[in-house]
Amino acid sequence: MRPGLTPERWRIVEPLLERTLDLPPAERRAWLDSAAGADQELREDLERLVDACESAGGFLARPALEAYGSLLQSLAQSPRPHPARIGPYRVVGVAGEGGMGTVYAAERDDDQYLKRVAIKLARGGWTVDPRRVSRFIEERQILARLDHPNIARLLDGGVTDDGLPWFAMEFVEGLRIDRYSEQHRLPIPERLRLFLEVCSAVEYAHRNLVVHRDLKPSNILVGHDGSVRLLDFGIAKLVSAATSTEPDLTRTGARFLTPSYASPEQLRGAQLSTATDVYSLGVVLYELLAGVHPFAGEESEPREVERAVLDDDAEPPSVAMRWSHPDMPGRLRRQVAGDLDNIVLMAIRKEPARRYPSVEQLAADIRRHLDGVPVTAHKDSIRYRAGKFLRRHPYGTVAAAGFLLLAGGFAVVTSVQADRTARERENAEQLANLLSSMFAEVDPSPSGRGSPVTAHEMLDSAASRLRRFVVQAPSVRAELYSVLGRSYAGLGAFGPAKRLLDSAVSIRSRLTTPDSALARDQASLGRAYLTSSGDAIAAESLGRASLATARRAGVATAASRGIPLTLLGDVWSQRGRFAEAESVYREAASVYRSLQGRDRLALADLLLSLGHLRWLRGDPTQADSMFREALILRRQILGPEHPAVGMAQIELAKVLHDRGDPAAESMLRSALAVTSAAMGATHPTSTNAMAHLGGMLADRADWVAAESVYRAAIEPLRQSAPAGGQTLAMALTGLGRVLLARNQSAEAEQLLREAIDIYRPALPAWQYAETLEYLGAVLTQRKRFPEAERALLESLEARSTTWGPSHQRTLRSVRRLSVLYRAWGKPTEAARFDQRLVRGSAPPVR
Repeated sequence: MRPGLTPERWRIVEPLLERTLDLPPAERRAWLDSAAGADQELREDLERLVDACESAGGFLARPALEAYGSLLQSLAQSPRPHPARIGPYRVVGVAGEGGMGTVYAAERDDDQYLKRVAIKLARGGWTVDPRRVSRFIEERQILARLDHPNIARLLDGGVTDDGLPWFAMEFVEGLRIDRYSEQHRLPIPERLRLFLEVCSAVEYAHRNLVVHRDLKPSNILVGHDGSVRLLDFGIAKLVSAATSTEPDLTRTGARFLTPSYASPEQLRGAQLSTATDVYSLGVVLYELLAGVHPFAGEESEPREVERAVLDDDAEPPSVAMRWSHPDMPGRLRRQVAGDLDNIVLMAIRKEPARRYPSVEQLAADIRRHLDGVPVTAHKDSIRYRAGKFLRRHPYGTVAAAGFLLLAGGFAVVTSVQADRTARERENAEQLANLLSSMFAEVDPSPSGRGSPVTAHEMLDSAASRLRRFVVQAPSVRAELYSVLGRSYAGLGAFGPAKRLLDSAVSIRSRLTTPDSALARDQASLGRAYLTSSGDAIAAESLGRASLATARRAGVATAASRGIPLTLLGDVWSQRGRFAEAESVYREAASVYRSLQGRDRLALADLLLSLGHLRWLRGDPTQADSMFREALILRRQILGPEHPAVGMAQIELAKVLHDRGDPAAESMLRSALAVTSAAMGATHPTSTNAMAHLGGMLADRADWVAAESVYRAAIEPLRQSAPAGGQTLAMALTGLGRVLLARNQSAEAEQLLREAIDIYRPALPAWQYAETLEYLGAVLTQRKRFPEAERALLESLEARSTTWGPSHQRTLRSVRRLSVLYRAWGKPTEAARFDQRLVRGSAPPVR
């Protein structure tokens, strides 16, 4: 990997580089044009790396010459003509080309006996790399130890006159397993019985300590007699070697694998095991049942396939069948729904430990299905997980699904209205089919899927379909990316949200005329950056771009101006630029006041932001008024049980607590009940309410109850990070404060430092000055005075700069420093800070 290429970038470049290097030089330019497309930076990276590889070919020259002198000498003859004979065999044709060599059809004609064979001959064009020669020889050794009726047998082997190794196998005349199944229209049970033969071969290889590592339909042939033969052990590995930590060809720049069938651990270069073959078998079985790949479409680029394998969840095969075979009778889909869906999805799980422990157990589950008895994969079915989810929070699922349906339908209608040409009408029909299949899986009728799904699963399915779905109109594709991205953001899934919104912005930016949709998506992407990771720089840039887009488009609607104005206000509020933030908030408020009906929700959002700012600036009265107005608006429009109502209650409860209002705790508990019922007790919004409740309990010195609440919030927050990252840091700070009061300083320090590690990369110091204050107090308690001084001085400087020297928050840091210097034995320093306290009214510290 050349300097300057990040690991993420290398993951994209590496498979394309390998493919490029395998091509003859004359064919590389056309391949690069196709592979890189409009990505000029990718094209330049590939060209530089190809040049570097070509010019660096001599660094292994001496060892290679010593080990394979005659082999390297043959390179001068490249490109090589196809040989007429190999050993005692007469070549009659080319059977195939692969990364390790060429396979020839040949016949023995040395008067010993007549037999047709397949001969694999190492290619001279790449044998300068001794690892590849070693790999070819290792494949021959692996085949020599395998004797199974479903594995193509090794018959002979040797070295050609010019030093190229070869080996002969039995010649298998037949079709790859997926094409054989389709051409013969095999029913589902017959496909499963064919697949069981494949499992038998792989299971046998595993018993002989061989991991295949390249299982795919083209390596599984079905002969005219209906028997299966497993081919191509070119990148197979002995189990002891495959599971070692030594680098091998799948973990270096010379890896040989097929991205669409490689397991996630293969693509990451992690340690491999027999679970790698279980995964690949699961993908093959998925294709046999559904007729499509779980992650790759016909036009998918290798880098996109790798990303999908690593990041996306596959939809059940029975769901994929709805759009891959729209005319297929429902009874055939119902044969796959249920047990077979669960078997396949268990085999292709991302984590090796959660797949079937062995091929034998995968095959056993298939046999159980064929025998009509329960399968072991049933316990982790989508019905089971979705049913549990719906019992916990039905409202959030219905709301998110409804939003996606309405927004997706709007995209279809808009696309048709925008352009009535034949092409656009065709796109609209395709989109209608796509959206219909997306939501068919929530159909509870016998002809439907028959089990509920979560909103997140629905979005994953929709995003997976969209990657494979061909939409000619860029504006339509952008709208779908936008709908899905904003829906993911609504669920707190900011990783896929940012990727999809970025795609929408990228597509819209290339269109000739800027419009309100681009302005909206730019602001939505900025919001995702700010909320997920506190990236104020990216959020501010996108907010300004959104405003500029609206102006260029001549759009003066409230949404097009108010949304980016609110975003910019939130950015500047986070960075402590309160006056600038309040200015844009009030400008946005004047825009939103004219709205009517449901559109007034935007005003409620703004009032929450502006109220929070007034609270930070020490004006709880105005904050209270704004939070109450926002709460009333949300209740009127959304109803009392909507989670957005609970969010407004959380903000109001914080202000009530600061004002000493005893109603604060009941308000917060009411908010927690609303958000938990709608979104689940472990959703970041619910755990945010729990963290604030812990703070209220701590403020009245109910340390035991506060600790219990904080600990209940922290574990789900860890699981939801980075979406719940800043709320996690807040809860860690609160628990650290509680443990400080209970003299459990060692754990308190650990928690507070973890919180600072979350806060520091994302937020300015004033935002986590309280955490620094408690850390300083803990370190004082542990008599680590210099460290305590650094933390408290940083807290004091941040608070003084933001709120001024006499603010109550600033004086808290002053008091902590006074306590520190007195414990440290520095009375003069302590007296200096005591004098600062006299000039203000410092609050007590706990």
